Amino acid sequence: MEMAALAACAGACGALIGGNGVFVMYGFAGLGYTLAQACGVEIPLFNELVLNLFLLPAVIFNGACIAAGYAGALGRFQGNDINHSLSSLGSTSVLLVGALGGVLGYLVISALNAVGFPADTGAVTVVIVSTVGRVLFTRFRRGGMGDELNERETRPLPVLLSDLAHAGVRFWAFQVVEGLFLACAGTAVAQLTGNTTLGFYVTAALILLLMMDMGFPACHHTVLIAAYALAETGSFAVGVAFGLTAHLLSLVFQVCLNTGRATHLDPPACTIASLSLVIFCLL
Repeated sequence: MEMAALAACAGACGALIGGNGVFVMYGFAGLGYTLAQACGVEIPLFNELVLNLFLLPAVIFNGACIAAGYAGALGRFQGNDINHSLSSLGSTSVLLVGALGGVLGYLVISALNAVGFPADTGAVTVVIVSTVGRVLFTRFRRGGMGDELNERETRPLPVLLSDLAHAGVRFWAFQVVEGLFLACAGTAVAQLTGNTTLGFYVTAALILLLMMDMGFPACHHTVLIAAYALAETGSFAVGVAFGLTAHLLSLVFQVCLNTGRATHLDPPACTIASLSLVIFCLL
């Protein structure tokens, strides 16, 4: 019961801070704990209650996304906006929905871990909870910003994919080269340190640059999948190949799941969930 209450607080705080903001906090917290461990300092309570509960994206990030989607359904917010705080709305119900999102995330990830689900259970949880939010809050929207966004959801998926396919050689060449460099970096960090999450923490913290409109690409999915593949196979080349695949697959998920949508369904989480399932089951 205490853990569920803490998850509820985390979800509400996610609504107050915003999804990307809490993910940046998670990245810095993870880096701090990794540094402490490197210095021989273990802080079990911090690891258990902060990294693996309160700031866990499956809990606090889900709270932020669910709350934003709900606010969008009320017509008071752009429901796919995970950069901004919802505090200015002054809505008790938005905070309560964020708290429920945090609890739901906690329950889902606990169940997945209990059965030993063979994938990154945090990413799977983000996908499940965000999907629930999309089903609920696009069905019961009340107009305003949410309704305006949903007017664009009627575009057929083949049209969206066609736009992506015809983006041009220059676009795809850049994405391949960018993905290769990021995948190499993620694989190298994992190989040199023996730590599969260090690169993930670094790139999570760097989302701060994205929030500052500095054009930095989200790449935590690329480095984490590369690290997972390296850990499972011991092959640098396989790590890079999976990291590049993650980088490109996330672009497809972005177009298929988020273009013109009224709620946020995280493409990196979808990428990590699907490719980690492949890696843990087949490699």
